[in-house]
Amino acid sequence: MQSTQELKLGIPKGSLEEMTIELFRKSGWKISTTSRSYFPSIDDDTIRCSLARPQEMSRYVEMGTLDVAITGKDWTLENTSDIQVVCEMIYSKTSFRPTRWVLAVPQDSPIKKIDDLKGKRISSEMVTTSPSEISL
Repeated sequence: MQSTQELKLGIPKGSLEEMTIELFRKSGWKISTTSRSYFPSIDDDTIRCSLARPQEMSRYVEMGTLDVAITGKDWTLENTSDIQVVCEMIYSKTSFRPTRWVLAVPQDSPIKKIDDLKGKRISSEMVTTSPSEISL
């Protein structure tokens, strides 16, 4: 029997995709993906899954495209999305430790600490969030 009210669940596409599906498997759901579809199947007719980039997930929840989604705290802050965080889940594609940010420079760089970047131009996908805003 088809449910009249499906839960629209966003699963992160990319590096966390496999670990997220494994997390659901351990919780009792079987999610199956194919390389050519953004809509995985799940063995629960009350849930409809969608794969999306984590960068966009909080916006989809905010707009109502998704009811719930798994995404990074960093992207929720970056997008300044008006959403409710239900819980923090600490996992990554290789371990259960949270992701860490690093500042990487060449070995012979004059930059040795974050203060050395004052007045410099920094390139990042995240344009509105500073590392100090994210507590990990």
